[in-house]
Amino acid sequence: MVEPASKVYHVGGGTLPKSNHIKTYYNFRNNLMMIHKNFPDDRVWFVIFIRLFLDGLAGIKFLSGGYWKDCWSVVRAHFYFYSHLPHRMKIRRKTMSLIKKKNAPYIYRKNIVLAYYVLGKKYFSMLENKFTK
Repeated sequence: MVEPASKVYHVGGGTLPKSNHIKTYYNFRNNLMMIHKNFPDDRVWFVIFIRLFLDGLAGIKFLSGGYWKDCWSVVRAHFYFYSHLPHRMKIRRKTMSLIKKKNAPYIYRKNIVLAYYVLGKKYFSMLENKFTK
């Protein structure tokens, strides 16, 4: 979802080094929570299923590179998310209720990572008009 008038200031995860297994845990856990909280009803479980598969591949890659702690961090992140699902559902209901009341956010229905890195669309104004409510 987007708010075109917003500005984002981000340090870039400067508190933990890239190779830290704790950072791996938070990145995977928080991404699952963000997807669950914000994705529309018709896509949320499909995207989480895809993430489960992709995160499994990431875990295998960590293992093959000898990064045991990072692999375990991915597993822990999923255990945390699924074990806290009842609480996450309450948060999701509140978020979806606010979204429907404000009737504001839109969802970009294409791959924004592909648009940025492959197609070179570095600014919001460069994105195709593929937004839906």
